Amino acid sequence: MNKHKTKEIVLFKLKYPYGKPQVYLPTDLVMVASRLRSAGITSRIHDLNLHKLPSERNLKESRGFGVAVIGAPYISGSIELAAKLKETRKPIMIGGQVIEKLSDDQFRRLYGGGVVQAQNDYAIAEALD
Repeated sequence: MNKHKTKEIVLFKLKYPYGKPQVYLPTDLVMVASRLRSAGITSRIHDLNLHKLPSERNLKESRGFGVAVIGAPYISGSIELAAKLKETRKPIMIGGQVIEKLSDDQFRRLYGGGVVQAQNDYAIAEALD
């Protein structure tokens, strides 16, 4: 079995953009984690409202990353996080209703290269081989 295939995907819930803590069950990420699991991919959810960004070493041990953008106010936080995650050279997938509506050009202008616009299961499957 390919060692790469056994590593987990880290799914990030972004910090609430209005400066106060927001703690609730991230059902969007639970749903994504469930779909990944049914495809044989292990994942874990990391809530940036509750925990700091994992260490660089821990990030590099991951197979890749998913970031949920649940509304336009979260875009700037997702851009900052994607820039940090790019240093790992692992797949980064950004998704959510607001992301699905962006054109390819708009997405590229926001995130640059090396980030996958996770508009559907096929985009995610391609990013993860």
